[in-house]
Amino acid sequence: MLENTAGIKELIAIMKRLDAGIISTRAAQTAVVNVLIASGCQVAHEGSGLFRVYKEYFRNPTIHAQTVTKRLNMSRAQLLEAHRLLQSSRLLASAWQGNLYPRSLLVRYGVQLTRYLDDNPDFIDSIIGGQPSIYMLEIHPTKGACTYACRMCLWSGGGKFTARQMKTDAGKSLLSTERWINLLAEAKDLGVRRVIISGGGEPLLDEKKFSGVTEAAKRLGIETMIYTNGRLLTKLSEKAMDAILSADWLRISMHAATPEVYAKLINRPLGRRDLEFVSRGIERLVTMKTVHRSSLHIGIGVVIQEVNFDQIPMLAKFAEQSGVNFLDIRGDCIGISETLSPVQLETVFRDLRDVRDRSMNYALPFKLTIADDLLLQMERWQEMALTPPHRCWIPVLRPAIDPYGTVCACDSIGEPYTRSISPDVYVFGSYHAMPLQSLLASALRKPLGIWCKHCMPGQLALNALFEKIVADYQLGILPRDQPYFFNDNGESL
Repeated sequence: MLENTAGIKELIAIMKRLDAGIISTRAAQTAVVNVLIASGCQVAHEGSGLFRVYKEYFRNPTIHAQTVTKRLNMSRAQLLEAHRLLQSSRLLASAWQGNLYPRSLLVRYGVQLTRYLDDNPDFIDSIIGGQPSIYMLEIHPTKGACTYACRMCLWSGGGKFTARQMKTDAGKSLLSTERWINLLAEAKDLGVRRVIISGGGEPLLDEKKFSGVTEAAKRLGIETMIYTNGRLLTKLSEKAMDAILSADWLRISMHAATPEVYAKLINRPLGRRDLEFVSRGIERLVTMKTVHRSSLHIGIGVVIQEVNFDQIPMLAKFAEQSGVNFLDIRGDCIGISETLSPVQLETVFRDLRDVRDRSMNYALPFKLTIADDLLLQMERWQEMALTPPHRCWIPVLRPAIDPYGTVCACDSIGEPYTRSISPDVYVFGSYHAMPLQSLLASALRKPLGIWCKHCMPGQLALNALFEKIVADYQLGILPRDQPYFFNDNGESL
């Protein structure tokens, strides 16, 4: 609702003025409490304590409960009451998960993760006790190759690695479809909620294996997410298209909306008409989704860099006209491509603000997501900071397995380029040699630190979030007691 949008804008504006030192904490408290009361939140008598807790979490959603109670000189019971009030406000839930708040993706992680942990109450105890469990799993059931050589590709290091080099380095054969299906069954026994079919090049190059693995995941009751460059969508068989339509979520990496820029990004001749085929493939998929009444969420993923810095308005227009469900905009978070110039950055920020405003005013038919690191840069928040994680929990939150069965700590280490310049301890061994549970157990026997210089912002954020949840759990604070225990619609549970 537009009234909700106005309340969100007002809340964020108040906190932005506080962050910049324009208003005092007392003035911000009064203003925030008044906005919440106007939205129907019953905070009149608890306004002071609620605001103080809200301010701590606004600045850092991963702050540990013990730190908050000490800093604010309050009891755990008082903190939990403030958490309950934060949960009860639909306005706060919407503001925390919206594109005006520069930690919105992190809070969405918090919403999803706390729900999963509430549904799986043994998860934390299991991993604390050294028994591996898995929240999400990324797999690369591909040929280890791609038709493209994208500038920002983690698999080929921007075109530096060839498929032959990667296979030689792996020293193993590709996992068969049958082995992938067995692996998924093992992952299901370990509690996996979602499988991400991605990486290793282009997953649709081997449509028979792709279809078999995707269908097996669905039979096992595992949510399925797919990443593709979309180039083969016009050529896929009906069986492969049916496998896609049975999935939950599909992101098409489409980093430009003009043929010239697109060809430059993927390092292919303009005469190959790649963007034209991708556009036609999206049209085919959206049409089939309607005909088959599929619930698949289709979207476009964009990595902003120096080559495509001015493409955001055109990509938003394409997303609007094509009928996709979401547009996801991120930056090159590990620096494979060249750094944007100050002038290019200002163009990016101007265009992001414009598309964000249109999205907030319900002028766009798709959902917009913008990476937290871009939002932080764009609005120049001064006091936003994460609690630095001390341990890498990603092996139980989102491990990855490459086409050759190499089990890795995360999706970044699952890519040959970043794996080649990262510590060996993040690689746990080969699924050819031992079961998944045994391979992941090694990650729990000796805790991994945050040593990888190419750790992605999302991984750092997820680590810090889970570290907070575990620390709070050990104090008796359950995942459902966390302030962002909301459902997917932003309503309190």
